[in-house]
Amino acid sequence: MELNTDDYIASEWCETVRGYWAACDAYQLARKETIENIGRDILVEYYLKFYINQAETILMMVSNHLSK
Repeated sequence: MELNTDDYIASEWCETVRGYWAACDAYQLARKETIENIGRDILVEYYLKFYINQAETILMMVSNHLSK
């Protein structure tokens, strides 16, 4: 899976696990994946958010959702 500039959604504020707010860049990737237990392909959307913490480490949050 490759991240491209076309996958960019927006910059937004996100609450971190430690409870502070960070400026994040959000991206969305969609790809077809085979779900073996149902025997078919479905479109899965991945949402990625990146931010840089105070130690200047890049952190990433990932979630995924089935398409409608």
